[in-house]
Amino acid sequence: MVDIKKTVIYIIAATIVLAFTVGSLYISGVFGPRFFPTFEQAFANHSGGHRNFGEIHFVHEHEDTLIVFHISGGLTRVSHVSYYLLERREGEVWFTCIAVATGIWGIEPEPDSIRSAQLNIVGRTGGIYERMFEEFGRRPFYGFSTNTKIHNLTINGQPVDYVVDRGLNTRGEQRYLWFFSDLQILHIPNLQADDIVISFE
Repeated sequence: MVDIKKTVIYIIAATIVLAFTVGSLYISGVFGPRFFPTFEQAFANHSGGHRNFGEIHFVHEHEDTLIVFHISGGLTRVSHVSYYLLERREGEVWFTCIAVATGIWGIEPEPDSIRSAQLNIVGRTGGIYERMFEEFGRRPFYGFSTNTKIHNLTINGQPVDYVVDRGLNTRGEQRYLWFFSDLQILHIPNLQADDIVISFE
């Protein structure tokens, strides 16, 4: 014989668990992006509050997307690049963070460094990068350099969009952050490393 009282209790308990689960999924953005009034809040939501946003190095906004380069503090300074989609509400901009990359590699006008950059670009044409770029709507490419020739950087004829002076590194060398807002060669399917021409002239 069915115990109606217990059945009702189980149903109520299951409903509460389901409501809590659905609410948690909604808050975390699983059912769709959750927007915040600042990109720092959007970053905290994306990282679960486990990472410090830190010092902002460079911000680039294009249409309804935003990229922020920032370095978290503490004993170990860690570089982050966070990607945001923007939503405009009654004249105000709200943000949702869709991805965070940790660590920024470098490039110098030397054969080994150039080859590494070619392979790095190819590595951004599939997998998680491809899914992120599809959502983001453009394909940025960036890095650090300690050589002044970085101002002349081109990739398959496309000139670098920004070169930002970031001061001295721990070895006393001048450091530059360089940035392509939308690297066109990353839109080419079946890209091979030897298809990529990197120049500092």
